[in-house]
Amino acid sequence: MKRRIAGLLWAVLSLVCCGTVAAQPSPHIFGRVSAPECMDAMAIAKHMYASTSAYVYAPLQLPDHLGSTIVLGAADVDISGGDAIPESTDHFGNPFPDLKDPSYRHIHWGRDVTTAGRIVITADSAGWRGDMYSLYVLQSDVTPEQFHADLADTNPRHRYKPLLDRGWRTPLVFLSNTTEKSWFIIVDEPYEPIGQWEVYLADDDGFKSACQIKFWPEQGQARAPRILPEEVRQLAKLLDQTLGYGPEEGTLQPTASLRMYSQHIWRNVVYRPWALSDKDTYNSKDQADEGLLQWSQTGPSSARLYARIKRAYPAAELALARYYESQFKLPKEQAKIVARWNLDVAYRSNFSFSGGTPLFMRGKDVSPNPWVSQ
Repeated sequence: MKRRIAGLLWAVLSLVCCGTVAAQPSPHIFGRVSAPECMDAMAIAKHMYASTSAYVYAPLQLPDHLGSTIVLGAADVDISGGDAIPESTDHFGNPFPDLKDPSYRHIHWGRDVTTAGRIVITADSAGWRGDMYSLYVLQSDVTPEQFHADLADTNPRHRYKPLLDRGWRTPLVFLSNTTEKSWFIIVDEPYEPIGQWEVYLADDDGFKSACQIKFWPEQGQARAPRILPEEVRQLAKLLDQTLGYGPEEGTLQPTASLRMYSQHIWRNVVYRPWALSDKDTYNSKDQADEGLLQWSQTGPSSARLYARIKRAYPAAELALARYYESQFKLPKEQAKIVARWNLDVAYRSNFSFSGGTPLFMRGKDVSPNPWVSQ
């Protein structure tokens, strides 16, 4: 119910005034907005939104002069195959350092205990994809042995229920510098980019959701946000069609992954154009063009779709330049440069043709975002 009300409020705000609110949203907060911890969370959200981080949750950049200190959480997207957060810190420790459990590689046992309870985070191995994280709030008298026994129990009706159940992103746990009480943020799942953070604060009988932060006026996984010009949305739709359906593709799910990733890129194109990077792509422009051309020769329907993409691209580039000029007040020539560069990144983000280079191996061949370098 809270999320539904917040969504309606956002819709109203988007219609107010000059028509620029929907085009250039900054994060909006709902709930206990004056709580110091919620104010800190909002400061982090605004800082991340304005940063060049590809995602609004990673790579994590914290503003100066927060009233809280982060005590646990991953700073970057986890591609380590696990171990994204340290096993032992001043505020968390592993009660079973020698535990040989294939399901739960780490248990991060909170050292700070209040009447609200103890924060415990488990890291469940998901192979090369990293760990999946669950967050529990346990009563102070629960022992590590009792907790682990419940985790290991094959009965699905476990005694201890998580607030976050097997999420791909680590919760961000903070400690208030004033009250010395813990609080935490649960961020979006990478596969569900609705743009919302949930902030939990300590209460006498546990941790309760105190405020929500929303980044985008639109939720769901549309190919491209509706605020984009029709020509750009049409190109995004055509590019999406080249991916096909791709059911039952095993663990890697390449089609679903590409589709989800390109949707994320389109969201940055419209709302955070300064946050795109040439590293967001796997193929160079030449490789993408050649790969798409070869794909177009696989059948009549592919050839027709290819021809429509070639016709739609110039119109989309012009429309995107006008959008940047009107909504972000860029000078006309600069808007053209930014639109050409960003549309190229969005175009290439749809493909993963052979011969490309993974982003973490890209070096001097990466071209800078003209928005940042202007």
